[in-house]
Amino acid sequence: MRDGLVYAAQSLCLGWIAVWASEILFWAMPSPDLGLLELGLTWAGYSVVSGAALSAVLWSGAAGWRAAFLGGALLGVGVEGALVATMYDAFPLQLVWTPLAWHALISGLAVLGGAFAFCRGGIARQAAWLLMLGLFGAGWGLYWPTEGKGPAGFGAVLAYQAGGGFGVGLALGVLTRLPAARQAAWWLWIAPLAVAALWVLGTALSPDMVRLAGPAMALATVWAMRRLGQ
Repeated sequence: MRDGLVYAAQSLCLGWIAVWASEILFWAMPSPDLGLLELGLTWAGYSVVSGAALSAVLWSGAAGWRAAFLGGALLGVGVEGALVATMYDAFPLQLVWTPLAWHALISGLAVLGGAFAFCRGGIARQAAWLLMLGLFGAGWGLYWPTEGKGPAGFGAVLAYQAGGGFGVGLALGVLTRLPAARQAAWWLWIAPLAVAALWVLGTALSPDMVRLAGPAMALATVWAMRRLGQ
């Protein structure tokens, strides 16, 4: 029971970090209709998919940057292929963008992996990591006005980015203080099965052979994690 609660807490923390890295940082500005309910549902969805990725990491024994990158890849496949269906658009380009080019590289490796790598190395390394993320986010945010997405205003963007970032700090603080979850337990299957059920539901509602790329990429990633973990 205790290990299950630890796993649930880890999934929620990873879910919020993923929300900030994959939604708040990516979109740069809040949408006009964003509310607490929508934000809560987004966090819940990301927490389930993050739990599935965490289950794969624990089962495979993957660690370090490999776990961050490949776990981020599973996050991307789950979010873009099960929660929504964007990875099946513009096939096969979308199989890489955004599941791998953003979720794996930015959310997993840069944000989560960078947090653990740099924030344990003293104040200078922490400042360098935060500066790197800040410059990247500011540069990326300049892209959206060129796509016709108008700025939301300084106050709204500040609340959106800084508020979400404060939550990331809390989540990282909790993660570093939680004990390690067990590598083998029945509850490790709950989140992966939930993601699989969402994929099955989406496929039933919109049948398309292209959707088979989702589970194929997920299985290939888990296989790679297992090989690296061993």
